[in-house]
Amino acid sequence: MVVVSLNEWILWFFIYAFIGWVFESIYCSIRENTLINRGFLRLPFLPLYGFGAIVMFRAALFKHTIVGEFFATMIAATLLEFFTGMIMEDIFKVKYWDYSNQKINYKGYICLSSSVLWGFFGVLLVHFIHPFFLNIISMIPSYLLTTIDFFLIIITFYDSYISVKVALDLKNIIEVQNYALSEMSKIKVQADTLGDKLKRRLDTTLTFYKEDIIKTKNQYEKIFPKNVYSMILRNPTMSSLKNNEIFNTKKVITKLMKEFKNKFNKEK
Repeated sequence: MVVVSLNEWILWFFIYAFIGWVFESIYCSIRENTLINRGFLRLPFLPLYGFGAIVMFRAALFKHTIVGEFFATMIAATLLEFFTGMIMEDIFKVKYWDYSNQKINYKGYICLSSSVLWGFFGVLLVHFIHPFFLNIISMIPSYLLTTIDFFLIIITFYDSYISVKVALDLKNIIEVQNYALSEMSKIKVQADTLGDKLKRRLDTTLTFYKEDIIKTKNQYEKIFPKNVYSMILRNPTMSSLKNNEIFNTKKVITKLMKEFKNKFNKEK
């Protein structure tokens, strides 16, 4: 059995994370008809693919047939994708990928078509992709391999810190937006139920409504910092269990603002 150094494992992780980023970015760019830098990180790496490739490679070592390798890598990668998606949603309150539109899926974290692709990728990895990179990496001197790994780890840790901070900001935004939309809905209901008995107090009520509207609007204007908006653009299938309208909220609030202005102008 070939002994593999830790430095080699680390570089393999980054190579497959980069390959995953290329694949996902091309796929999402074609589907969305615009260039997309796919992923949780800003760097061109998708860690799920890096870990997935290593997990699949290790799983395939226990099988000695193509069919066995296919199912071993498919199951291993699917489990990794499921638990990664579930943990990320539990922490950040959003799904960074969502297979809910697929016919056979489980809670949007995994789906049959994705699992089958993992299996095919596992077989290609073991028999074609990995041997190619194995030969290349074996030619890199140990000191240079250590330097490359160290550099990649440092920049990835820094980018991970920034990305986690942005993801937590997005989590807070969802909570604020849930409250803001709830308050806007209450105000709209109250405005719609204004009758003749309240018309004498319209000026006071109007001032109260306007203050709430302006407050909500100001909250929203601060709600999508550039880095958070960039995170949303990098993950076009992102969804939220509590409020999936969060990624389309600007249109919702703009519509409500127009409705209020029209109503108040008429009643004046």
